Amino acid sequence: MLGVGIRNLRFPDSVERQLVEQWRTTWMQRAEEESRNIERLNAEARLVGQDTAVKEFATASGQLLAMALQHLPEEHESLEGEQMGPNMPESLRLLLQGTLKLCIREPLLQSRMSNQMNNLLEIIEWIRKR
Repeated sequence: MLGVGIRNLRFPDSVERQLVEQWRTTWMQRAEEESRNIERLNAEARLVGQDTAVKEFATASGQLLAMALQHLPEEHESLEGEQMGPNMPESLRLLLQGTLKLCIREPLLQSRMSNQMNNLLEIIEWIRKR
């Protein structure tokens, strides 16, 4: 015999229903497992993104203050009671200016934070007048 062909193979209805139900069950299990994996990956990506955003915000907002601190004289041995570097209001102003600069530089932040940017400007101006 060289070959065999079977055409129009039919299973009894009960067997066919059982096969379909088994396929449906395993398909649903695989789909649910894949859905859980995707949710887990999304959660991980969200956490990484949040962590990156916090670090970038801290770097950008503190950049002006860091530059002010870098420009202190080399021999800045502090005498008791003598303050070296910017005072608290000046440090706050530099941090707020760095934050404002970040908001202006980033178009997405700019469009979402127009009211907050105005508030930052008002606070910076208030600190300058003090």
